[in-house]
Amino acid sequence: MTTIALKNIENNFSALFDSVIQNRDELTVVSESGSVVIIEQNDWNRIQETLNLLRDNKSLECLLEGHKLRDAGLAPNSKTTDQAFNDL
Repeated sequence: MTTIALKNIENNFSALFDSVIQNRDELTVVSESGSVVIIEQNDWNRIQETLNLLRDNKSLECLLEGHKLRDAGLAPNSKTTDQAFNDL
């Protein structure tokens, strides 16, 4: 992760922006009032998808159950990806 002060970003913004996209490296911009993180759009979309799944109680329950089974050395009795997402 690259960190830069807000007062220094203007001179390097284009190169920093390209680095975030090409290297999928997060850019943290800091100032006295706080900081923000700039990330590549596809990474942001994946984060949002993960958060949505974790907010869904049924999805979270299934995920935790799968982890318990794997920890016990068992394979979860589940659908294939094609079966689960055939309507998408």
